[in-house]
Amino acid sequence: AMGKFPEAIYDFTWAIRLESEIGKVRRPSQSTTDSQDSATLNELVLGSKLTLSKAVLKEDQSGINLFNRGLVRSKLNQFKKANEDFTNAIKIFGGDKHSLQQIYFCRYNLGINHRKLGDFDSSIHELKIAIDLNGEKASAHNNLGLSYFEKTDMDLAI
Repeated sequence: AMGKFPEAIYDFTWAIRLESEIGKVRRPSQSTTDSQDSATLNELVLGSKLTLSKAVLKEDQSGINLFNRGLVRSKLNQFKKANEDFTNAIKIFGGDKHSLQQIYFCRYNLGINHRKLGDFDSSIHELKIAIDLNGEKASAHNNLGLSYFEKTDMDLAI
């Protein structure tokens, strides 16, 4: 049972989206109504972050929960924390054949995050493992090529 964890991730993700969207259109001079809207939004964001944190602490640290939190952290550009979640999820999933798809997605996301952090060797390593787990996913091959390209290894990028 995952309890309130999926609900917390959903609320947290939407609060972050709302916060960034409103921040794009906010003017330097705000009316009282705008300030009240901003206060309400801040309460929503803080409340959803608190809900997410409580869910992570109270819920079983299952591989799925850690994977989902890693996805949220990736969306928030918290790549190192996301990578910790993906790595811990892999440990929990283990090596049984029923977990291979989840492990693939963890490795795939680790590869993308390492590339975004500029760690191309780790990115290449993780994406190669993902491809070994499921070589039919074009996105893993594409991201492997991008990692080689950004590493300026053009022969392997092609």
